[in-house]
Amino acid sequence: MNAFADSVKRRLLLVLVLQVLPSFSINVNFERNVNNIDAKTKIPIKPLIIPCLLNDVVRLSAPVINKYDQYYISKPNGDVIKLKLQAPKKLSSTRTYDLISVTFLENSLAIVKQKNSHRAYNADEFDQKFRNLDSNEFLVGPLLEEDFGNWVLSTYTRDLDDEWIELFQVITMEITSFVTLEPAKPRLNVGNTFNLSFPYPFPDIKSCEIVAPRSTFDRFYNRNSTNFNKCGFTIPNITKEDEGIWKIIGVGRIIYEGEVLLEVNKSLGLNPTVVKKKESLKKQ
Repeated sequence: MNAFADSVKRRLLLVLVLQVLPSFSINVNFERNVNNIDAKTKIPIKPLIIPCLLNDVVRLSAPVINKYDQYYISKPNGDVIKLKLQAPKKLSSTRTYDLISVTFLENSLAIVKQKNSHRAYNADEFDQKFRNLDSNEFLVGPLLEEDFGNWVLSTYTRDLDDEWIELFQVITMEITSFVTLEPAKPRLNVGNTFNLSFPYPFPDIKSCEIVAPRSTFDRFYNRNSTNFNKCGFTIPNITKEDEGIWKIIGVGRIIYEGEVLLEVNKSLGLNPTVVKKKESLKKQ
C-alpha cells in the first residue's frame, strides 16, 4: 500500500495554468498576511513581462498542485498578500488554452505550464471577468501608478520529504500612459528647428528617449533646456528626410509615451528677421 502511495506521489504533476492577470483594488479573494513559511527549495518559473495601461485589469491563474497549496503575492512596494485560492473542482476547462510545456524537476515532480499566459482587460470588463473566475484565478487592477514594477507570485507546497517548496514567478507590470505631445500637429519648412516635448512635467521622470522616423534614425538632436522637465528635445536644421512619426518615451512612476506626425515643406524656412527686412525694402 505504501509503495502504491509513493508511486502516486511520484506521478504528481504541478499543473501551472497561467492564464491572465489579477486585481487588488477591490476585495477579491485575498487577505493581508506576512508570509512566514521557510521554504527549503525555491524554484523559479519563467518570468512574465506584461505590457498594460493605467486602469487595466490583469488576470492570473495560480499553479494547481493539491488542496494544501498556499499562495502569496508580493507587490512592488513590498506588501505581501495571501491569496485565498484553491484547486478547481475540474482541472479541465472550457476555455481555449495555448500550448503547454512540461519541465521536470527534482524528486520526479513536473511543472506543467501554459505558454503565452497573460491577458489584460479594460476596467469596464472587470465585473464580467470576475464572475467567470475559476477558484485558482484572481485579478489585479484596475492598475494604478503604484502597481508599476515587479510582482512575485509564490506557490508553496511540500515535496516527497515533506519539506516546503516555493515556486515563484516574477511578473513585471509595464504600465504605459499614452499622452499627446507638444506641438500636436507640427508642420515645418526645411531648415527650421523642431522642438518636441510632453505638454507638462510628469512626476519622478528618470529617463527620456526620442525615437526618430526610420528614414532618419541616426538624427542629431539635443535635450531642450527650456522644457527639460517635460522630456523636451530640439532637432535643428530640419530636412525632408525628417518627415514622419516621432515619439517621446519617458520613464517615471510609469511609462509615458506620445507620438506626432511631422510634416516638412520643401521650401526653405526663412528667419523672421530676414523676412521683415525684405518686406521693408519692397516698400521703399
